[in-house]
Amino acid sequence: TVGERVVSKQLIIGTRGAAAAWLRCFFPGAMVTHLVEVPSKTKSPVTCLAGKPLEAVDPNNHFCVICQVIPEQLSICCCDVEVSPQMARSWANQICDHFTGLDLVIVLDTISTAQYKSPSRDDPSMMMPPLIKRLSTTAFNAQSPPVPGQLLEPPNCIQKESAAMLSWCECHGLKATVLLSLAETREVT
Repeated sequence: TVGERVVSKQLIIGTRGAAAAWLRCFFPGAMVTHLVEVPSKTKSPVTCLAGKPLEAVDPNNHFCVICQVIPEQLSICCCDVEVSPQMARSWANQICDHFTGLDLVIVLDTISTAQYKSPSRDDPSMMMPPLIKRLSTTAFNAQSPPVPGQLLEPPNCIQKESAAMLSWCECHGLKATVLLSLAETREVT
Protein backbone atom coordinates (compact mmCIF):
# COMPACT_ATOMS: atom_id res chain seq x y z
CA THR A 1 0.00 0.00 0.00
CA VAL A 2 1.27 3.45 -0.88
CA GLY A 3 0.14 6.73 0.71
CA GLU A 4 -2.31 7.77 3.43
CA ARG A 5 -6.09 7.48 3.52
CA VAL A 6 -7.88 9.24 0.66
CA VAL A 7 -10.62 11.75 1.41
CA SER A 8 -13.28 11.13 -1.21
CA LYS A 9 -17.07 11.32 -1.36
CA GLN A 10 -17.51 8.98 -4.32
CA LEU A 11 -15.71 5.85 -5.42
CA ILE A 12 -16.13 4.04 -8.74
CA ILE A 13 -14.70 0.52 -8.85
CA GLY A 14 -14.05 -1.29 -12.13
CA THR A 15 -13.71 -5.03 -11.72
CA ARG A 16 -11.70 -7.32 -13.98
CA GLY A 17 -12.17 -7.14 -17.71
CA ALA A 18 -14.33 -4.58 -19.46
CA ALA A 19 -15.24 -2.55 -16.37
CA ALA A 20 -11.62 -1.88 -15.34
CA ALA A 21 -10.68 -1.22 -18.96
CA TRP A 22 -13.50 1.32 -19.25
CA LEU A 23 -12.24 3.22 -16.19
CA ARG A 24 -8.69 3.20 -17.54
CA CYS A 25 -9.91 4.71 -20.83
CA PHE A 26 -12.30 7.21 -19.27
CA PHE A 27 -9.77 8.58 -16.74
CA PRO A 28 -6.40 8.31 -18.54
CA GLY A 29 -4.73 11.15 -16.62
CA ALA A 30 -5.69 9.89 -13.15
CA MET A 31 -2.74 9.70 -10.77
CA VAL A 32 -2.10 6.63 -8.62
CA THR A 33 -2.49 7.18 -4.87
CA HIS A 34 -2.68 3.61 -3.53
CA LEU A 35 -2.04 0.01 -4.50
CA VAL A 36 -3.97 -2.82 -2.87
CA GLU A 37 -2.32 -6.19 -3.31
CA VAL A 38 -4.63 -9.06 -4.19
CA PRO A 39 -3.56 -12.50 -2.92
CA SER A 40 -2.54 -14.75 -5.80
CA LYS A 41 -0.41 -17.76 -6.62
CA THR A 42 2.27 -15.67 -8.34
CA LYS A 43 3.49 -12.43 -6.87
CA SER A 44 4.23 -9.35 -8.94
CA PRO A 45 6.76 -6.90 -7.61
CA VAL A 46 4.99 -3.89 -6.12
CA THR A 47 6.91 -0.80 -7.05
CA CYS A 48 6.25 2.73 -5.90
CA LEU A 49 3.71 4.11 -8.35
CA ALA A 50 2.31 6.92 -6.20
CA GLY A 51 1.98 10.07 -8.26
CA LYS A 52 2.36 8.24 -11.56
CA PRO A 53 -0.38 8.16 -14.21
CA LEU A 54 -2.81 5.24 -14.32
CA GLU A 55 -1.60 4.21 -17.78
CA ALA A 56 1.87 3.54 -16.28
CA VAL A 57 0.42 0.61 -14.30
CA ASP A 58 0.51 -2.84 -15.90
CA PRO A 59 -3.04 -4.27 -15.67
CA ASN A 60 -1.54 -7.79 -15.38
CA ASN A 61 -0.10 -7.10 -11.93
CA HIS A 62 -1.75 -8.60 -8.85
CA PHE A 63 -3.00 -5.42 -7.26
CA CYS A 64 -5.84 -2.95 -7.52
CA VAL A 65 -4.96 0.64 -8.34
CA ILE A 66 -6.64 3.54 -6.54
CA CYS A 67 -6.55 7.00 -8.14
CA GLN A 68 -8.03 10.28 -7.00
CA VAL A 69 -9.65 11.98 -9.99
CA ILE A 70 -11.16 15.05 -8.30
CA PRO A 71 -9.61 15.81 -4.89
CA GLU A 72 -12.01 15.08 -2.01
CA GLN A 73 -14.80 14.30 -4.49
CA LEU A 74 -14.15 11.36 -6.85
CA SER A 75 -11.78 8.40 -6.74
CA ILE A 76 -11.56 5.31 -8.93
CA CYS A 77 -10.28 1.80 -8.30
CA CYS A 78 -9.23 -0.42 -11.20
CA CYS A 79 -8.98 -4.06 -10.23
CA ASP A 80 -7.97 -6.24 -13.16
CA VAL A 81 -7.27 -9.22 -10.92
CA GLU A 82 -9.85 -11.86 -10.07
CA VAL A 83 -10.30 -12.12 -6.32
CA SER A 84 -11.06 -15.59 -4.97
CA PRO A 85 -14.48 -15.96 -3.30
CA GLN A 86 -12.72 -16.76 -0.01
CA MET A 87 -10.82 -13.46 -0.12
CA ALA A 88 -13.60 -11.20 -1.49
CA ARG A 89 -14.73 -9.92 1.93
CA SER A 90 -11.16 -9.14 2.95
CA TRP A 91 -10.60 -7.43 -0.42
CA ALA A 92 -13.64 -5.16 0.05
CA ASN A 93 -12.41 -4.28 3.53
CA GLN A 94 -8.91 -3.48 2.23
CA ILE A 95 -10.25 -1.21 -0.51
CA CYS A 96 -12.62 0.72 1.76
CA ASP A 97 -9.99 1.07 4.51
CA HIS A 98 -8.12 3.43 2.16
CA PHE A 99 -10.94 5.98 2.22
CA THR A 100 -12.51 8.42 4.61
CA GLY A 101 -15.69 10.40 3.94
CA LEU A 102 -17.19 7.97 1.41
CA ASP A 103 -20.83 8.68 0.62
CA LEU A 104 -21.36 6.70 -2.60
CA VAL A 105 -19.78 3.59 -4.10
CA ILE A 106 -20.47 2.46 -7.66
CA VAL A 107 -19.17 -0.93 -8.80
CA LEU A 108 -18.94 -1.64 -12.53
CA ASP A 109 -19.03 -5.31 -13.47
CA THR A 110 -20.20 -7.64 -16.23
CA ILE A 111 -22.50 -10.62 -16.44
CA SER A 112 -22.21 -13.08 -19.31
CA THR A 113 -25.12 -13.89 -21.57
CA ALA A 114 -24.72 -17.51 -20.46
CA GLN A 115 -25.17 -16.56 -16.77
CA TYR A 116 -27.99 -14.06 -17.20
CA LYS A 117 -31.50 -15.45 -16.78
CA SER A 118 -33.94 -13.17 -18.56
CA PRO A 119 -37.61 -13.13 -17.65
CA SER A 120 -38.30 -12.97 -21.39
CA ARG A 121 -35.83 -15.38 -23.01
CA ASP A 122 -38.20 -15.62 -26.00
CA ASP A 123 -37.59 -11.95 -26.84
CA PRO A 124 -34.04 -11.74 -28.29
CA SER A 125 -34.07 -7.93 -28.11
CA MET A 126 -34.03 -8.23 -24.29
CA MET A 127 -30.64 -9.96 -24.47
CA MET A 128 -28.83 -7.52 -26.77
CA PRO A 129 -26.04 -5.36 -25.37
CA PRO A 130 -25.96 -2.75 -24.00
CA LEU A 131 -28.08 -4.21 -21.26
CA ILE A 132 -27.48 -2.60 -17.86
CA LYS A 133 -28.85 -4.10 -14.66
CA ARG A 134 -28.27 -2.84 -11.13
CA LEU A 135 -28.48 -3.94 -7.54
CA SER A 136 -28.22 -1.40 -4.70
CA THR A 137 -27.98 -1.10 -0.93
CA THR A 138 -30.99 -0.01 1.09
CA ALA A 139 -29.30 3.37 1.70
CA PHE A 140 -29.33 3.98 -2.05
CA ASN A 141 -32.66 5.71 -2.60
CA ALA A 142 -34.48 8.38 -4.60
CA GLN A 143 -32.10 11.06 -3.28
CA SER A 144 -29.11 9.18 -4.72
CA PRO A 145 -27.70 10.26 -8.07
CA PRO A 146 -29.56 8.78 -11.02
CA VAL A 147 -27.92 5.67 -12.44
CA PRO A 148 -28.79 3.71 -15.57
CA GLY A 149 -30.33 0.29 -15.62
CA GLN A 150 -33.22 -1.67 -14.28
CA LEU A 151 -33.11 -3.74 -11.11
CA LEU A 152 -31.44 -7.12 -11.44
CA GLU A 153 -34.29 -9.57 -11.30
CA PRO A 154 -34.25 -12.94 -9.48
CA PRO A 155 -32.87 -15.58 -9.84
CA ASN A 156 -29.85 -13.59 -11.06
CA CYS A 157 -27.25 -12.63 -8.50
CA ILE A 158 -23.96 -10.83 -8.22
CA GLN A 159 -20.82 -12.66 -7.16
CA LYS A 160 -17.25 -12.25 -5.95
CA GLU A 161 -15.91 -8.67 -5.76
CA SER A 162 -19.23 -7.00 -6.54
CA ALA A 163 -21.14 -9.02 -3.96
CA ALA A 164 -18.47 -8.45 -1.32
CA MET A 165 -18.36 -4.69 -1.91
CA LEU A 166 -22.16 -4.33 -1.91
CA SER A 167 -22.36 -6.35 1.33
CA TRP A 168 -19.63 -4.25 2.94
CA CYS A 169 -21.45 -1.04 1.99
CA GLU A 170 -24.80 -2.40 3.24
CA CYS A 171 -23.24 -3.30 6.61
CA HIS A 172 -21.69 0.17 6.92
CA GLY A 173 -24.82 2.07 5.80
CA LEU A 174 -23.27 3.46 2.61
CA LYS A 175 -25.13 4.28 -0.60
CA ALA A 176 -23.86 1.81 -3.17
CA THR A 177 -24.93 0.25 -6.42
CA VAL A 178 -23.52 -2.43 -8.69
CA LEU A 179 -24.00 -1.82 -12.41
CA LEU A 180 -23.85 -4.99 -14.49
CA SER A 181 -23.36 -4.85 -18.23
CA LEU A 182 -24.29 -7.84 -20.34
CA ALA A 183 -21.15 -9.27 -21.94
CA GLU A 184 -21.35 -11.56 -24.89
CA THR A 185 -19.34 -14.71 -24.41
CA ARG A 186 -18.14 -17.33 -26.81
CA GLU A 187 -17.36 -20.88 -25.94
CA VAL A 188 -14.10 -22.18 -27.30
CA THR A 189 -14.21 -25.84 -28.32
